[in-house]
Amino acid sequence: MGNLDIRRMLALGGCFSLLLYFAFSWTSMLADPNQRTGSDFMGFYNFGRIYQTRGIQYIYDIQEQQKIEEQVVGRPVTVIFYTHLPFIAPLAKFIVDENYVDSFKRWAVVLLLLNAVNVYLLANMLATHPEDRPDGAGQVATRLRQIATEKCLISVML
Repeated sequence: MGNLDIRRMLALGGCFSLLLYFAFSWTSMLADPNQRTGSDFMGFYNFGRIYQTRGIQYIYDIQEQQKIEEQVVGRPVTVIFYTHLPFIAPLAKFIVDENYVDSFKRWAVVLLLLNAVNVYLLANMLATHPEDRPDGAGQVATRLRQIATEKCLISVML
């Protein structure tokens, strides 16, 4: 048998552990109405539903937000005024529908895809030979590695 790469095994084990943890956490959050309606997604859901039903000019209308939150939660609520930027509303319009839980799942898939793109971009930035990269990307990647190493050392020391 060849040499075992301990670093790779630890990294894969850590990734697998995180995947399991997030899968169980997400499943329990979706099962609990208080947790799923208390998330930040409620603001995006409000934006999407208001955009669909009334138009983009009403996305900051506090009464409209309260009406939608009360429909989702099923009881009177103290509305939280969401101040997300309006460029999120067109995206939310296409993701949400009357079913809050299904909309939440679609939003999670969008976030997962965005995170996958970010990981891909970061992995390319931190290539094994960053000095070979043109346009200064190698310098950025080298500095990011230094910062990551420093953060790891500091957290180990604490």
